Amino acid sequence: MASNSGDGVVENLLQCSVCMESYQESGPQTPKMLPCQHSFCVECLEKISRDGRIHCPSCRKQFSIRVDELSRSFVLIQLLDTRGLSPKKDKDNVTDGNLSDLFKEKFRDSDKAKDYLSKLTEKVLRVKKFNLEEIEVATELIKTIEAFKDDKLSSEVLLTCLAVLTLPALRNKSCSNYLNLAHLLMTILTTNENLEIESKFVEFLTNIAINLSLSDNATIGNRKYVENLLSMLRGKVNARLRDATFYNLLSFLENLTAGIPSTCTNIVNAGGLTIFVELLEDSDFRSIKPVLIILSNLTDVPEICYHFLDDNCGAVECVLKLMNSSEMHISYLSAAVISRLLTIDFKEWEKLTKSLNLRNTALTNVYDCLAKWGQMESNICFHIRFKTFKPFYLLLQRYDAPPLQLFAVWTIWKCCTYSSETYQEMLIKEQGIDYLLELKQNLYVDKNVKKFAELTLNSIH
Repeated sequence: MASNSGDGVVENLLQCSVCMESYQESGPQTPKMLPCQHSFCVECLEKISRDGRIHCPSCRKQFSIRVDELSRSFVLIQLLDTRGLSPKKDKDNVTDGNLSDLFKEKFRDSDKAKDYLSKLTEKVLRVKKFNLEEIEVATELIKTIEAFKDDKLSSEVLLTCLAVLTLPALRNKSCSNYLNLAHLLMTILTTNENLEIESKFVEFLTNIAINLSLSDNATIGNRKYVENLLSMLRGKVNARLRDATFYNLLSFLENLTAGIPSTCTNIVNAGGLTIFVELLEDSDFRSIKPVLIILSNLTDVPEICYHFLDDNCGAVECVLKLMNSSEMHISYLSAAVISRLLTIDFKEWEKLTKSLNLRNTALTNVYDCLAKWGQMESNICFHIRFKTFKPFYLLLQRYDAPPLQLFAVWTIWKCCTYSSETYQEMLIKEQGIDYLLELKQNLYVDKNVKKFAELTLNSIH
């Protein structure tokens, strides 16, 4: 009875809960995962998407993301393969036969191999029915990955274990093991030559990095791991390959650089800036946004800003061009990068860029962009989520550069009026109101800076 009930659970997992159609590995019925971890088919997601925003049919949370930016649901695709429901049936699919062979190769005993495989399969089928076993099962699966990590014949074992760990019933139970699991997967990736493992591991790491603390993510961003991630990214760039792994690598690097100076430093020291500048000149529009977010994270570290101004780097010229983009979020992210660089004084700009007027040009461009954005209907908050306003408080104190103050106060105003509860609470918690009050009361502040400071203060509930 337990097995039949488990079969029913998995069958339900493999159907879109909106249209009730069975998922497929490709096409309109491909399952894609929202940031809240709920999955639906591409066709239904496109129907409920409005102006780049999606309301999750399950939890009703709203996300500013396009359907084509969503990742395929790794666990559902893997289960399609495991259950033999995927239209792609070849020797790489997870089946009883080839998995048994792999276990036999490892254990050198067919009975033990079949017994272990039987238990693992039962856990896949019964995963929704676990009660007190969840943590034990999650730990066992992670130990299995550890045991097979050096076995080049065990890719199906690793992928099956990972598929089970990402099922909803185990996701929360394995959180306590996420950091150890992340290190394990990153270690495997440093020697891995299997493209499917590369793809699935990077996708999984991208998802779990969101659930880790800054200190935990900092350990994943060590020099060895960062060099390997950049090596993988360089391979994609050189081959002009824009697959799911490429975009997941960029998303993963976004998470690893957000508020973590040590990782940012490791990326720059490993030559990451050169790769990102190349991607800014790429014709693939989808990669520009995540690259600009990564660059914005890097420029949150003052020491790194000097690397951007290196005349041989070419970063400043590329970003200044993108400030003229008709896409508001691209223009905004470019201005965010430039605004951090403008905190470096004029003499350093002149010395490093070998240009007399480039800094003044950049300051003027920031001011012009703000005037342009005021005439656009789009809102940056549809495309960008801020975890803190702290980088903007530094800009608010630059009384010698009104465009930087205006950029910072305009951003805070936009956020506090778009998603008032979330961002106003953040502003109050970080004591950012003190900076706005200072701008309001200062007689020599630019009138537009003062206006947005007052508008923000008046909006606070």
